[in-house]
Amino acid sequence: MTIEQQYPLMFNNDVLKYPDSFNIEEQTVETVNQTEAGTDQVQLVRTGKIKISVSHLCLADELILYKSYSTLPKFTLKYYDPSLNGYATKTVRMRGLKYPLSKGSYRLDGVRGVYSVSFTLEEF
Repeated sequence: MTIEQQYPLMFNNDVLKYPDSFNIEEQTVETVNQTEAGTDQVQLVRTGKIKISVSHLCLADELILYKSYSTLPKFTLKYYDPSLNGYATKTVRMRGLKYPLSKGSYRLDGVRGVYSVSFTLEEF
């Protein structure tokens, strides 16, 4: 059984296919204040905040689902995390949804187009 079968990607309770590209970036959040002497005082706010770039080809039905999530203020993401050897659960929001129609896909019978979907998921 593959990782994708064992730990499917989930938005809230919707099970999704793993995308062609799922790039996780861990960020460190810090604030920088300048003292009266002119030196920078750095305060670490948070480590391990995730930002995930996603892209893949999908049909119109999947695109409709992604569009509905792009309008939500936040939702729960579950994905496989190798450091946990299991699911990681994060509260995220979707930003920058793009979905150009793939060239020639409108000619396919019974299909309402194939879309090249891309977006970013940002953890709260």
